[in-house]
Amino acid sequence: MNRNAISRAGLGRVLTAAAVFALASTGPAAAKESRSYVLAYFGHAVASKEGDCQGGLNPKLDIQYAKNMQALGMPGAEIEKLMKNFGDEGQSWDKNKIGQIMNTRARVNGEAENTFAHPAAVADANLKYVTGKVAKGFNLDGAADADAFADPDTGEKGIDNQVFRALGCVDPFRGTLASGTAFWLFMWMAEKDSMPAWLITVEGDDLSKDGPVDVILSRAIEVTKFNANGEARADMTYRQDPDPRMKANVFKGEIKGGIVNVASQANLHMMQDQLTFPNFDLANFHLRLTSDTEGRMEGLIGGYQPIEQVYFALGQGGLAAENNYSPELPGMYHLMRKLADGPADAQGQRWSISTAYHIKAVPAFMAVKDTGATAKASENTANR
Repeated sequence: MNRNAISRAGLGRVLTAAAVFALASTGPAAAKESRSYVLAYFGHAVASKEGDCQGGLNPKLDIQYAKNMQALGMPGAEIEKLMKNFGDEGQSWDKNKIGQIMNTRARVNGEAENTFAHPAAVADANLKYVTGKVAKGFNLDGAADADAFADPDTGEKGIDNQVFRALGCVDPFRGTLASGTAFWLFMWMAEKDSMPAWLITVEGDDLSKDGPVDVILSRAIEVTKFNANGEARADMTYRQDPDPRMKANVFKGEIKGGIVNVASQANLHMMQDQLTFPNFDLANFHLRLTSDTEGRMEGLIGGYQPIEQVYFALGQGGLAAENNYSPELPGMYHLMRKLADGPADAQGQRWSISTAYHIKAVPAFMAVKDTGATAKASENTANR
């Protein structure tokens, strides 16, 4: 076995319809090898370490809410009285005085408005952010800026991941690639059985060797199939969603040392789930995936993502989200705006921010609606 190649697990399996078609073709074009995978996990790429937040982590919700009421100008005695009953106000909204105040702490033209619909109109809580030196991700701008991260495993300099910097001192967003974060483990469990499956296809002349490849990201009509233990089931067939909004998701990349890499200036556009990302966009799309001996893929995708998309994923649940897994949502919005490093608009404002996502994928078959062809994850050849 060539260990620098994408794994050829399942080499003895029967060729699919696409492979048979390719072998029977009499056309002059050389057949391409094509392997497809279905998304098995998705969450922010994190690399939290002890001491990476100067001054410690951001306050727990009760302490932060007391600070927020103080920022609203409420008297200390009133705040103290309210906080005595914090967390013990029952489920009745009319008794949840703190919830009512926190739900409308935005101020628009002097009027109280919904906090989570108007995060920029909420007083900045000045949350702490990651001051450590390591993060997972990509060098998106090709520069080794002094304030950029280094990869904790490879030592690569210039890693851009400002979402990790902004959220990494909030407890539910801390973790490692191995452990995940409380927030994303919850979100993945909540959406994995309902969101249309994401598909990744790698195409090249010979995927057992280093060389140029095309990497194609698309979506299935079906949801991902899972085993009883919650792990994604390999070798299932998915029909590719023909939605034209994803037709441009074809990226030039390469296999180098057995690793699939994409470093593009183009944009990725996907749709995920109403719970997190109804629309998912990454400018300067980057990808890095490695394959194990079973043919499973794991790695990162990254780029510059609109802040409004990240904020929606964190806070679409409003006060319930803030009380359960996204403490001080407007504060996180303010941090992302202050740390944003995406391209500036004509007014010098930056509305996107560098980020990276940790993904896992397992081998799959993909049926392409317009040709009836099927791309196999392990070892097919397909004539396109």
